[in-house]
Amino acid sequence: MEKIKDNYIYLGNDLSNNLSNARSILETYRFDYIIYPDIGMKLLPTLLAYSRIAAVQITTWGHSETSGIDTIDYFISSEYFENTQSTLHKPQDNYTEKLILFKSLGTYYISPHKLFIENNPKYIDQDKNKTIKKSKTDYGFIKEQNLYVCLQTFYKLNPEFEKCLARILELDPNGIILLSNTFPFCKSHLIRIKKAFGDEKLKRVRWFGSLEKDEFLNLVSIADVCLDPFSFGGFNTSYDAFDYNVPVITMDNCEFLHGRFTSGLYKKMGLYDCECIVNTPEEYAQIASQIGINEKLRHKINRNIEMKKNLIFQEQESIREWNDFFQIY
Repeated sequence: MEKIKDNYIYLGNDLSNNLSNARSILETYRFDYIIYPDIGMKLLPTLLAYSRIAAVQITTWGHSETSGIDTIDYFISSEYFENTQSTLHKPQDNYTEKLILFKSLGTYYISPHKLFIENNPKYIDQDKNKTIKKSKTDYGFIKEQNLYVCLQTFYKLNPEFEKCLARILELDPNGIILLSNTFPFCKSHLIRIKKAFGDEKLKRVRWFGSLEKDEFLNLVSIADVCLDPFSFGGFNTSYDAFDYNVPVITMDNCEFLHGRFTSGLYKKMGLYDCECIVNTPEEYAQIASQIGINEKLRHKINRNIEMKKNLIFQEQESIREWNDFFQIY
C-alpha cells in the first residue's frame, strides 16, 4: 500500500458537500475509463455514476445487479456466473448496460485465510509454529452436533428458505444452524422465523452478532456444511467456506447473477456435478442434512474441494482479460 499510495484519489466522506466537489476533482483527470464496483452499495459512487466523467464507464458485480443507469456502458460478468443455457432467457436481458462475459471468473481473489490469519501474530503459536484456532467446544458446541453455517444478511432470507432451514433441523436431530444478526432482524421477520421453525427447532438456532473477519473465518472453519441462501446467494461467504474445504449447498435454478455465484465457483473447480448443487428446496434440505450427518460423504467432498480450490483463488486469467478489455473497448 505504501508503494502505490500516490495512485489514490481521496474524495472525502461528507456527501452533503461532496458530490459536486468529487465530480470536479475526477473531471480534471480526463479518465479514459472509470469502473464503479459498488453501485447500489455506496451512495457517493452511485450518485457519481449518473455523470459522464470518463469516456467509458463500467460496472461489475460488487453489487450483483444492473445499475439501470444510462451513463454506465458495460457490465462485466463471467460465463461461469450467467445462465447461458436457457432457450427462453438471455443474460443480456437482465442488464441495461452492454454485458461482457469473461471466460475467467473476472476477479483475482486472495485466500481469506492468507489475508487475515496466516500473517496475524494473534493466531500463531510461536512454540509450535502453527496456527491457533477455536474448536467446536470453545464455542459451546459438542462433537455430536452438526453445524450448518449461514451467516448472511437478513435480507437474503425469504420464507421459502427459512422453511428449508427448519426442514434441515427436522431431518438432522443433531443439527445446529448458525445465523447472523449483525444487522438486527425486525420484529415481524423474527415472528416469521419463529413460525417457520416452531419453538423446539428454534432452540437449535444460534445467533452471532458482528464479528471481526478473523473470528468470522474461525466460525466458518468449524462448520460441517455452509448453506447458500436462495434465491439471493452469497459470494464472499462461499469463498470463505471453500477456503476451509467446507461444502456449500446451493440452488442452481436462478436466472439472475446474484443466485449463481456458488454454482459458478463449483463449475470453475470442475465440481459442477457434485452433490452440493440442487434444484428444489426439498432436495436442498435432504442433501444438506445427508452431508451434515454422513461424515464419510462429507470428508469426500472436503477432499475434492481441497484438491480443486486453487482454481478459484488468485486467477491470473482474470487479470489478463481485464487488460485485454481495456485494449479492445
